[in-house]
Parts: sequence; C-alpha cells; structure tokens
Amino acid sequence: MDPSIPNEPNVDHGRSIPRSRSGENEVLEGEVIGKGVPIGQPRTGPPPPPAPPPGKPRKPGQVRRTILWTLLAIVALSCLAGGITAFVFYSQAAEPDRGSPTVTLVQYVDVRFNNRDAIRSADFECAAPHLEAIDQALDEIRVLETKYSIAITVSASDLAPSVNGDSADVEATLNVAIPENNGATSVQLQKWSFHFVNAKGWRICGAERRG
Repeated sequence: MDPSIPNEPNVDHGRSIPRSRSGENEVLEGEVIGKGVPIGQPRTGPPPPPAPPPGKPRKPGQVRRTILWTLLAIVALSCLAGGITAFVFYSQAAEPDRGSPTVTLVQYVDVRFNNRDAIRSADFECAAPHLEAIDQALDEIRVLETKYSIAITVSASDLAPSVNGDSADVEATLNVAIPENNGATSVQLQKWSFHFVNAKGWRICGAERRG
C-alpha cells in the first residue's frame, strides 16, 4: 500500500513517516528526543593536558634521614644562639664596674683583702701601680690570721673623692674587723689615701696609709 495516498485504507494518519538521517546525530523534524540525549553534533575541543608523571617515591630511610638532619640543624642553631647569649651575659656579669673612683675602691678593697684574688684585683689596677703599702697591710693581716686562727675582713668607708680630669684622689677609712676570743669583733680604723687614673674606667694606681 502507498502511504502517500491519504484515503488508502489501513493507513494510520497519526503515525510519523520515517525519514533517513544525513548524520548520526541529526534531529529530524517531529522526532521526539528523550531527556538527557544530546542534540546536534558533539562539540570538540583541544584534548586535555596529559597528567604529570607520578613523582618518584622516596624510600622510608631517605625520609628518616631528612628529618634527622633537619632536627640536628635546628638543635645546632639553638645551641649556637644559646652559647652566644650566655657569653654576652657572662661578659657583662664578669666585667667590673669602674664608673667612678669610689665604686672602684670599694670593689678593689673587697677583692684584694677579703677574696685575696690577684687576677680580679688586677682588673681594678692601672698599668704600672705603686701599691706596696697595700701589700704590706695585707701581709700584716695574714700574720694575725695565722697566729690566732681567725679570718679578718676589711671594708672601706668615709670615702671623699677629689676628681681632676682623668686623675682622682680618694681619702678613705679602711675598717679592719678582727674577731676576738670572746666572740666579739674589734674594728681597727686605718686612714688611707688612694690615687686613681681614668683609663677605660677608673683604676687604682697608688695608695698610702695616713694613720
């Protein structure tokens, strides 16, 4: 039977007439397209860039060595910083205060007579000091200490400085404290004159006992 004849019996006039498609994705007029089916020719574009090659896996031993060296470097830097800080603080603490003749004298008397530290005493002395009187006074103290098995202490008081440029004189009293057998302490007062020069701080250069 001929479908082009409208009145041909047994012809379903509501049925669409199939047509051939020129392309695989071409849509014919009157064709019902299901949901989700793409219409028209698929779009083409540049191919996606190739994925980067996977990195070479690091062995567990290499990772541990890297971590170990990093930790060692951190510890070394911390120790270095701590050592520098400690050196600075030690230098500041060990450096004597020679800001004035009287401050120098008080420290010098304590170091020379009480601590008997010749090295630290030199930090308060000038390059060529004349301190024979102090040496003699210290020898007398040692004789008394040995004879009576006692420990004698000395301190400076009544300081009267006289500064003239980079030189200065200080009149002072040395208080020599001598322990007695009854537990009391007798104090011998000695009048002294001390001479100083300012050479990167005040330093003692001479001394005479006045009484």
